[in-house]
Amino acid sequence: MKRLARYLLDKSRCVVKYSYQEWVNEINVWVDSDWAGCHETRKSTSGGVIMHGRHIVKHWSSTQNVIALSSGEAEYYAIVKGASQGLGVKGLMHDMGESVKITVKTDASAAKGIASRRGLGKIKHIELSQLWVQEKMVRREIDIRKVGTHENLADALTKHVGREIVERHCSGVDCEIRNDRHKEMPVLGA
Repeated sequence: MKRLARYLLDKSRCVVKYSYQEWVNEINVWVDSDWAGCHETRKSTSGGVIMHGRHIVKHWSSTQNVIALSSGEAEYYAIVKGASQGLGVKGLMHDMGESVKITVKTDASAAKGIASRRGLGKIKHIELSQLWVQEKMVRREIDIRKVGTHENLADALTKHVGREIVERHCSGVDCEIRNDRHKEMPVLGA
């Protein structure tokens, strides 16, 4: 808590920028997980960021409902959550008359492998309700790509990372941390 308080001391607000951009027909869903990160329950944490070009559409950081037996399984559950959220954003854009494709980006080769095959294989302990992502991949409704850990914009949403990584991820989603007040913000004590 002290580390967080010291970091936030001179940072009073986060500004999300939505600068003009050319039309992009793809939603990028960045996902990551921290396997068994909770020391009490041993549940993993999933984090994700949905981007439309340089525009951040949604982000989350949440505890997974099931206890993953491996880091690959935890990362797969993060892919499932990200794909689900991405399909929701795609549906919303479809309602507005726009057609986009979904690309899920993960830094986990094992999770990408689970999503890319059909059936349980050697991971029979994964709940069958989580295998719908495989069908979406077969139908080419979503694409899953491997990215490097340092490139993954969801990395800071799942575990403690250093200042440099937080600043790099903020830059990647077009956010700025500022220590000034917005000109329309009322003055305290006035």
